[in-house]
Order: sequence, then structure tokens, then C-alpha cells
Amino acid sequence: MGLSPALAERAYALLLRSGGAASTAKLTRRVLGSARSAPWRPIFDALLDADPRFERTGSGWRLATPPRSGHRPPQELVALALATTGSVPERHRVVRLSAVRLSGDQIAARFDVVVNSRRRLAQHLLEAAGLGEEAAEETPSFAEIAEPLREFLGDAPIVGFGIAAALEFLTVELSRAGKPGLANRQVELDMLARLLLTERRKPSLVAVAEQLGLNHPRPGYPPADAEAIARVTLALVRIARQRGGGELLDVQRALLGVPAPPPEPLDHRWLAGVPGGPGVYLVRGHDGAVLYVGKGIDLRRRLAAYLGRSFALHRRLEGLSARAARVETIPTDSDLEARVLEARLIRRHRPPFNVQRRQRQRRTIIRAAANDPVPRAQLVADVAADGALYLGPFRSERAARASLALAKTVYPPACMRRLVDLQTQREAVQAAVRLLSGNRADALDLLQQQMRSESGAGDRAAAERTRALIRRVLDFVCSPSPLLGISLSEPFLAVEPPDQGGRRRAHLLGHGHLLASTSLAPDIPLSSPTALARIVDELRRESRPPDHEEDAHIVTQWLGDAGSRLAIVRLSPSSARAPGQPPSPPLEPGQLSR
Repeated sequence: MGLSPALAERAYALLLRSGGAASTAKLTRRVLGSARSAPWRPIFDALLDADPRFERTGSGWRLATPPRSGHRPPQELVALALATTGSVPERHRVVRLSAVRLSGDQIAARFDVVVNSRRRLAQHLLEAAGLGEEAAEETPSFAEIAEPLREFLGDAPIVGFGIAAALEFLTVELSRAGKPGLANRQVELDMLARLLLTERRKPSLVAVAEQLGLNHPRPGYPPADAEAIARVTLALVRIARQRGGGELLDVQRALLGVPAPPPEPLDHRWLAGVPGGPGVYLVRGHDGAVLYVGKGIDLRRRLAAYLGRSFALHRRLEGLSARAARVETIPTDSDLEARVLEARLIRRHRPPFNVQRRQRQRRTIIRAAANDPVPRAQLVADVAADGALYLGPFRSERAARASLALAKTVYPPACMRRLVDLQTQREAVQAAVRLLSGNRADALDLLQQQMRSESGAGDRAAAERTRALIRRVLDFVCSPSPLLGISLSEPFLAVEPPDQGGRRRAHLLGHGHLLASTSLAPDIPLSSPTALARIVDELRRESRPPDHEEDAHIVTQWLGDAGSRLAIVRLSPSSARAPGQPPSPPLEPGQLSR
């Protein structure tokens, strides 16, 4: 491309990003540079005058409305979809390529080829390519299909979902094959959809197709993706023609294929600068908007998964590659702080690729209420300051159900929904708590007496059932319960085990929320009331009011996941007061449980 066409293309792109118009001084300065714009301005003006895409205004230039004769949207487009071994073109390979040529309002031809990447393919890639391992080894190399591909593409603009990343792969593959790169314009399908459709959920090719009443039966399979891209493109162009006016002009400009700014390289050199501990990452678009928020116990390892597998093949993030420009990371000092920060950032930014629905709360806590009008043990999702005893949170809802089921089998009155005998049910609940807390002696004595009675009565079947139940009790592994003896409505310290440097992370929790966190030196004794008072005073000064009620559920889930690794220190209720309240009285004697 010569100098004049390159300057015109740059001016065209700048006008598009400036709303279609700009002053002569601004446009010349942005295209040519302030230091050399004045002497070149007459030549630059003559260049734009000769280009049918531009027209003069009183103070500068604007894009022609509608495009003048001689510069119309292309009559042919090619829809493109790829499957690749990863997301970094320099390290990974294309394994399947599918393209559909559009001519006018019709599909004119199809091109589909499986490429031998010379590498052992993961199962998800074999599924994407629609091959078995042996068949994949018999396919042609990219060098062998390069010329047929170039002939099929011709000089038509190429449209796709995440087209910039796809064309970057083709450019690198062509370079490996000793072939020149592609000069085709690129058209981002996501941009066309945003011009004409109102998004109501996470952006993706499937979502756009459904909004248009089209079926996409096999997402992630290149032939089906290319077909869907082609039919979606045709439908969007038809909508633009029906509406006319500015929307038609916007679509015509998009079809002319002005590229978005290139994304920042997310390669292994970039990954080396990502911290290795817990934290949060934000995927941003070209305009800086947050598209997705995620967290990881090890940020570097978490983000390495994206470098090893394309965003397009992460089903939860389908379509993200069409908009992603860069990834920012925010390290934290613990997994709990990362979880809470992730939730707050999602509420603040409302990223389109984070599923915006309330998750069902996991029932991982056993509530044992011996003093309720109907004494009962049952599964709940959260705790309350209601006088009941809480055990958990267990690591999973399945583990909580299994534990409660054992208690119910040994002490059936403990789980009755209606009142039959108040004292019997109350004692059964208390006995169930002892069993679930690790005290098997009472349960074993009860079952052994029951088995002897059944054997004496000659009921061998019942005795065998009781014997099997005794084995279940003996095999029962008591899951550590951070909540045993406390309530999340009371303040307490949750202290994590030492890291490699011997430091421990201590979290002040109150009313189910994370109020503050700090790191403890290895030599600070948790059993010392004086040391604990100093820690809590420091945390209290740094504490902040709860941000959102949902954060309490995050804390509950974290307690269940952390389990026996935590040291729990019970504090006086006033120790976790909000900022600005009067000083708290001395600590109560701390209860330390592991």
C-alpha cells in the first residue's frame, strides 16, 4: 500500500472513532503529526477530496452520508471459523478451518479442511475437529492447503466472531509456510450485532443467532460456526437495509472492515510478570470496559489456562475473544480476600461475560436446635443468632447430607418435622451433635445394646442391619466444624496456616462478613490474650462496614472449603464493631479450636 492510500485509511479510521466528523486541524494533526502537519495540509486536503468516502464541512471533514458512487460495501464476504491448539499464534497451530463465501444475499460456496498440526491433540480439540487420533495424523499440513485457501478467500472481506485473533493465526501459519500474509479487510461480527441488536445476556455467537431466530446446533465446531456466522451476517445486513438511515450507514462502514486496535500480547513473557499468589483478574475491551472478572488461588496458573486454550473454546467465555484487548491483575493476600474482591468488582462493573444471576445457596451447614418448639437437626445455607447450635460449613452439600443422614439413622427423632415427644426429640438432637462432633462412644453403646437385643430376640436380619450401621459409625470421619460453638453473627478471628515464610493471614469476621485482614508474624502466640487484643485492635482500626449481604455467603463457603486448616478464635461481640464506635472492652478468654 502506498503512502497516499495509507493516509486515507488512517483518516477514515479516525473519523469512524470520532463519530464521523472532525475539524481539519485535528484530523491533519492526528494523521500526520503536529510537527509536520502545516506544510502537508494542502496535499492532505487534496487527497481526501479525491476519495469518495470523505466530504468537506464548514470546519473540517466528515464521512460521506451515504457513501458516494464508486465506494460501496463489498458484494462478497467470507465467513471464517477456526479450531486451534491454543490462544498464542506463535506457539499453537490451526487444526481445522472452515469458511463460507457469501455473494449478495446467498451462500455461494464452502471450504472446510482439517489441518495436521504435527502435535498430539487434546480430547476437546479432537471433538472440535470432528476426528479420531488416527484420522488427525493423515490430514494435510497447513502449507499444503495454503494456496487453495488463498484462492477461496480472494480479496473479499472476512467476517467472524473474534476475527482479529483468527486472522492473526492465519498470518502466522502462512508465514511458517513461506507464504505472504492476507490483505483482506476484517469484519467483526460482534460489532455488527451491537449496531443492530439489543443485548439481553452474555454476548456469544449462539446468543446472537437465537436473537435472530436462527439455530446453531453445534457451537465450537468450525463448520457449524462458519455456517452460523454466514447466516447471522446475512440476517443483520437485511435488518440494516429494512431500517435504512444511520443504522444502514453504520453497517456499511463496519462491512468496509476498519480494524479495531490490536490487543495487547498475552504470551508467556507477559505471564511471567503475573504474580503467583491469589488475586483477581479483569478482562477489558478496546474501550477499557470490563468484560469479565475472575479470581484464582494462583493467578499465574489460572491465566496460563487461557494461554493454553483459546477463549473461544472456553464454553463459559464464548465470544470473549471478539472483544478482549487486555487483562489486568490485582493480587491479594489470601483466597478469601480474592473471593470478596471478585464479588465487589462484579457488582461494580456488571461485566457482560459474568453470569448475572443469583446462585442457589449451598446447604452445607447443619442446624441443631435442641430448644426449638420442635427440636430438630436440619441442613441450612446460613446461620442466625437464634440460640441454635451450628455445625459446618461442610466442604460440600453432599458431605453435609451424608453426615446428617448418618445421624438420622442412628437417632431418628433428631430429624422429625413434627413434635411427638419433646424430651425424646431434644435428647436425640443433642446426641446427634455429639456424634457429628466426633464423639462416637454414645452412638456405639446405643447400637451395640440394640444389636444384642435383636440377636436375643432371634431377629438376625435386624441384627445384621444394626451391625452394618455400627461399621458406618466406626468409618465415619468427622468433618472439622469451624462453627462449632460459635455463630457467624458473633465476631471471631479465622487464622490461616503459615505460608512458606511462616506468616499467617488473620481475618476478622463479624456478622458473617469479612471486616479486615492482616498478616501475623511467626512468633505471635494465638493463645496469648494480650497478643490477641493487640491483633484485634489493629484489625478494628482497618475494618470497613459490610459492602453487601451476599458477601456473608462467600465467607460461609470459604469457611467450608478451608475446613480444618483454620484456627478459629472466638471474641467478645463488641470486638468487631464498625469504625467510629466506642472502644471495645477487654477480650473474653479466647476459645481456640482446630
